[in-house]
Amino acid sequence: MPKEKSKRIPRLIAAIAAVVILIVAGGVAAYSVRKDDDVAVAVASKSSSAAKTTKPAKKPSTAKTTKTAKDAKDAKTTNTTKTATTVKTVEPAQLGGRPKDSDIPAAFAKAPGRTSEASALYGTASKRDMMMVQAVAAPVRSPSTDLTAFLAGMSHSGLALENVTSMDAGTLGGVAKCGTGTVQGNSVAICAWADKGSMGFLIWYFSKVAEARSAFLKLRGQIEKRG
Repeated sequence: MPKEKSKRIPRLIAAIAAVVILIVAGGVAAYSVRKDDDVAVAVASKSSSAAKTTKPAKKPSTAKTTKTAKDAKDAKTTNTTKTATTVKTVEPAQLGGRPKDSDIPAAFAKAPGRTSEASALYGTASKRDMMMVQAVAAPVRSPSTDLTAFLAGMSHSGLALENVTSMDAGTLGGVAKCGTGTVQGNSVAICAWADKGSMGFLIWYFSKVAEARSAFLKLRGQIEKRG
């Protein structure tokens, strides 16, 4: 590979990474505002309903109270069981055999309720096998709806996506989609996922989307961990 061309590749990778991070960060910030607005509307609606209620509440019978207490105990046990499994995102030393190249700014830094993040570049520029990882462990209200909106936001903000199709999300569940993107005239492959406890995406700089789809589930499993 000519020396000048080899120098251009790292610059290209860094430029694409910077653009993608800005695009995603803007989308996450907008999602945070929408989520806060939804909470405010829900609280206002609940308060309005309570103010309109004039009928006094009936005093529960002993039998009903006993049942309610039992139900509350069962609900607490069920909730404890459901929340026993935690989700976290990690940056492995290698991703699909690619060594970790460097840390990059977290695109999901403003995601509401985040508990862990993964944001790094993997691969070797001279081998043209570079990848970007951006993922976050955080509550996701509606994985299917939020992933669709997230990808649409990326497309409208500068990462033009096309031929985005759904794929099997694998044993980790949730929803997953892959497609082809264009950033500053450069073509990349992208696969993204969302489940109730995380959201993330992988970008392949020098691969076709078919290759990305075939490798995605294994790579996601190295990033998203349950425990």
